[in-house]
Amino acid sequence: MDQLHRALGRAHAEIYWRLRGVGGERGQGTVEYVAIIMLVATVLGFAVTAIKDDAGIAPKITRKLSSAIDGIKTNAGN
Repeated sequence: MDQLHRALGRAHAEIYWRLRGVGGERGQGTVEYVAIIMLVATVLGFAVTAIKDDAGIAPKITRKLSSAIDGIKTNAGN
């Protein structure tokens, strides 16, 4: 009787998890965190590469930021 009770309990739990679909999302949060970390690492990698390369994007970004800041200073003086 005890073994039958255990077997029925396991079957009930298995049916419940399959019908609810809860078991399919286990570990999903970990996958999302890893994806975010990989995205941040990729962006930082590109940024470091751009900074090291003098003829690359870093001087352009610096010039654009400087001109934007100068534009703000000019407009604030009026």
